[in-house]
Amino acid sequence: AEAAARSMNRRLNLFSALLFIAYVFAGYDPRAPATPLPRGAQAPLVETVDVDGNPYLISPPQEGRRMFLTFFSTDCAVSGVEMPALIEFAARHPEFDVVAVYYGKEDASRVKAYATVKGLLESNIKVALDPDGHVTAAYGVSMTPTSFVIEPNGKIRFARRGGGERVTAERFELWVNYVPRGPEWLDALKGWLESVAPRWFQS
Repeated sequence: AEAAARSMNRRLNLFSALLFIAYVFAGYDPRAPATPLPRGAQAPLVETVDVDGNPYLISPPQEGRRMFLTFFSTDCAVSGVEMPALIEFAARHPEFDVVAVYYGKEDASRVKAYATVKGLLESNIKVALDPDGHVTAAYGVSMTPTSFVIEPNGKIRFARRGGGERVTAERFELWVNYVPRGPEWLDALKGWLESVAPRWFQS
C-alpha cells in the first residue's frame, strides 16, 4: 500500500508539472498589460496625490539620482513584511528617491494611519496614493508588492513582482545593482514564474 501511494504521488507530481508547463506556454505573454513594465522600458510620467491629498508627480528622478518605486497595499501581508527593509534601505541610500504607492482604491486616512504605524511617514520615503488605479495601470502592476528601479535617464533597470522571499535591505541593494544576464523576455518570464510559484525562488 505504501509503495502504491508513493507511485500515485509521483504520477500526480508529474501531471502537475506537465499541467503547469502547458499553462505557462499557453497563457504566458510578456507583452500583456498584467505584467510590470520590463527592464529597459521608459518609466511613465504619472500625476497622483500623496497621503495628505497634495498633488504629486511620479517622474524619472532628477539628474544624478535614481528611484526605487514600490507598490504596496494595506491588506498585503508581504508588503507589511517588506516595509522595515525598505525604510532601512532608504536610510542607507539618500541618493535614491524612494516612493511607495498604495495600490488600488485605498482610503487616504487608512493608508496614512497604516503608514504611520509602519514608520513610513517618519522616514524619507514618499507615500503616494492611486485612487483611480491609473498609476498601477501605467506601470502594469497587478499584484503587491511590485518594485521598480529607475535610472536617471528614466529607464527601468529592474522590475520585481510579488513576494515569496525573505526581503532585506541587502536584497534591495542587489536589486538596484542588478546586472542583466539575458534578454528582457527572460526577465519577464522569471518574474511571472516568481509570482505564480514564489516558493520555487526562495533563497
